[in-house]
Amino acid sequence: MNKLKIPLLALSISVVTGCGGGDSDGGGNGGNYGNNPASESHTRAVLKAIVAGHDNFTVYTEHDFPRESSNHWMNAGLTERNDEYKCQGFCSLDQNPVETEGVIWRHDVSEDNLVPVYYAVIGDDAKEEIDPRVTEGLKGIEAAIDRKVFEDKGFIRFSDADVTNFSTIDYSDAIGRGKGGLIISVGTAHQVSKNGEIMCGSVTSAPYIAGSPNMIVDTNGVLQSDKGWVWLNLGNDNCGFDTNIVKHELAHYFMQHDGHFDGFGENGDTFSESTEAVLHTIYNNAIGAPVESMSYTWDAK
Repeated sequence: MNKLKIPLLALSISVVTGCGGGDSDGGGNGGNYGNNPASESHTRAVLKAIVAGHDNFTVYTEHDFPRESSNHWMNAGLTERNDEYKCQGFCSLDQNPVETEGVIWRHDVSEDNLVPVYYAVIGDDAKEEIDPRVTEGLKGIEAAIDRKVFEDKGFIRFSDADVTNFSTIDYSDAIGRGKGGLIISVGTAHQVSKNGEIMCGSVTSAPYIAGSPNMIVDTNGVLQSDKGWVWLNLGNDNCGFDTNIVKHELAHYFMQHDGHFDGFGENGDTFSESTEAVLHTIYNNAIGAPVESMSYTWDAK
């Protein structure tokens, strides 16, 4: 198995899968939009922390995408399940090394490269409906980045059996619409207790589990939003969520940062202007721009 050990800002789900907010009886509303103001000094400190948080992580280079079904148990049925970009952890798109030195890995968000969003419907009798908290959360991220970010791909249906084994989830309902994207799923956040608080949101490779999302990245550090499936799980039977929890989890996805900072999961703030400033600065500088030379863009907004 070929694999490349390179510095990567680890998307550690010890943080990303567990973001609190909501009472243990499920009655809580979730997080809050804090009063932590944006500043250039704070934004630059966060950007440096993201890069400094790079760790020795494994980026696998052996897969030739899109993958084909084979008799091996790990590859069986990939085509039929619409999972040809299946990856364990982080994988190089073209089997080449990936740029990381001083660079923040990010999605390519432009008019021609929107992030595909699907809404999970789990169960044969489940209704197709979009939670208004999700809708507002998506709008909040687009407002922070200051342009259209998401492409609505509609609902993706799963039977209960489809999601019982996270390694063989059937995505065939999306055949003809895409080979990957961000699946937003309500009620499937993994049950975790941290410091006495029930966790209400997660970004993972499947529903109901902890662990990192699987993502494909090209040689320039651009994450492939439309290749491979990432789950954003919100709430569970014991924990509610609100729009700020949605924005918080989406921010993890877009910042590729495993930690929290003032105004983002610390000092009582789930999401704040300081988070918006970080997102805006990342996505309004050129892809691959060294952190040290990135312009602070929030004031210009």
